Amino acid sequence: MLVALLGPLPLVFTALPDTGARPGSALIVWAVLGVAVYPALVVLGRWYVVRAERNERDTADLAERA
Repeated sequence: MLVALLGPLPLVFTALPDTGARPGSALIVWAVLGVAVYPALVVLGRWYVVRAERNERDTADLAERA
């Protein structure tokens, strides 16, 4: 999921106009990297932690039954 989210970014940045010809494109790149990516990473990290805690709880339940 992380690769699908962040993998295409270099291709998208390559498609943008040259930063020397158009200074605003550098701002777009930094805005995407500095602002847009982090909320997605936080959501992905939260999802991972919830799944890991659920797995630990299920494993502890199985160990108690045995």
